[in-house]
Amino acid sequence: MFLINLNKEYNDLKNIINNNKIKMLKTINKSLLDSYWHVGKTVYFLLNGKRAEYGKHIIEELSKRLTNDFGKGFTKRNIHYMLKFYENFPIVQTVSAQLTWSHNETIL
Repeated sequence: MFLINLNKEYNDLKNIINNNKIKMLKTINKSLLDSYWHVGKTVYFLLNGKRAEYGKHIIEELSKRLTNDFGKGFTKRNIHYMLKFYENFPIVQTVSAQLTWSHNETIL
């Protein structure tokens, strides 16, 4: 019978895979935050000085279109959060690498 002890190699591979998963999730998180920040920035400039009713229609229309193209995650409520995100963090790089979207929703 041929037995090999693979514990060390297995643990090394497991660590490599887990570390790369964490890197991937951080990259995805940064990309999502960047996208949400840009949505907020666009809404901010579209609403600049506009009536509340006008702004409501802009957000509704963006929500419909973005949800149609990209699926859930772009509700009117979430777009309001994205707007607040931009208003509170006008320079996205200051927070994008440190916080997740869930952290930002809680802060806002």
